[in-house]
Amino acid sequence: MLDADEEVAALYEAYVEALREVLAEVEPWWQGLREKAQSAKALRERWPCGVASHPRVLAVYLEHHRNLELLLARRRGAPVPVASFDDDAAWGIEAEPAPETLIPFEPHELLVDRLQIEAPALFERMLFLLLRPVGDEPDPSPTVDSLGGRAAAAVMGARSARWPQSFMLEHRHGVDRGVARLLAAPGDLRRERLPSTPRATCSEAHAMAHQAYHDALEPALVQAAQWWTQICFAAEDRGLSPEEARAACFERHFAGPAAHPRVVGLIRAYWRLCEDINNLLPAEQRVDPEQLLLGWLVDEPHESWVEILSAMPYWPVARDGEGRWV
Repeated sequence: MLDADEEVAALYEAYVEALREVLAEVEPWWQGLREKAQSAKALRERWPCGVASHPRVLAVYLEHHRNLELLLARRRGAPVPVASFDDDAAWGIEAEPAPETLIPFEPHELLVDRLQIEAPALFERMLFLLLRPVGDEPDPSPTVDSLGGRAAAAVMGARSARWPQSFMLEHRHGVDRGVARLLAAPGDLRRERLPSTPRATCSEAHAMAHQAYHDALEPALVQAAQWWTQICFAAEDRGLSPEEARAACFERHFAGPAAHPRVVGLIRAYWRLCEDINNLLPAEQRVDPEQLLLGWLVDEPHESWVEILSAMPYWPVARDGEGRWV
């Protein structure tokens, strides 16, 4: 395929080159973690997917995934498609599309699976990319300025208190272990480990950001839960038993409902927002994004939300070479 398609070949070669460079960049960091870890098991529990889950590596994947999507959209003569993830067809399991919409490749297959043929050493690292950082981000994206508008709207009408929606979904991971991993691993990325301000004494901006995240996360989890239920039923319709269907879905989507692009997009957007707020405040008012997105939920009546999010093997967030979260 690559020999017959110069555009795809050029994008793929640029990706492989960038991937080699960024893996070489993060290798000293990884070796440092290995030396400091009490055991190989302890390191696996904290970073189960290795360097493939480093935000710099995820940024390279994300950039080139977007480039391939843009190429596909241009060839179709249409805008970049926003897929609906409400049914299994969005994941390529249903019948193939009509000939005029067939595409020669799927971006993830090219960015990961193809490496097994072209660059086996890179494939050995990237095969552990179990949660794609490609998400459906909120539109408009939350910003520090938008929090001001949200505060003004809150003054106009009081919010009615209600119990958050809960979800009855099977999970196959240790929730406590997942929470501990997601709250601890980001600290390994920071040069200086400053204490994170607790929710009780956080800045007004952080409090508003958490509330906005909370309000956006609930409908995202509703959609993710519906999608998960639908693809499990679709697998049963293909002749699998309920247990086999769930196993097949977990094999395809390691993080379960948390793999839904709307959840991933929300995580990335509010991680950036939290860091933007941190950059505007004194260091002693800093809040770690992992605390705002997950740690503070543990202290709230959101047990089923935490069960879903803690299935993520790592945070699907990306950081460019300038240190910006993207």
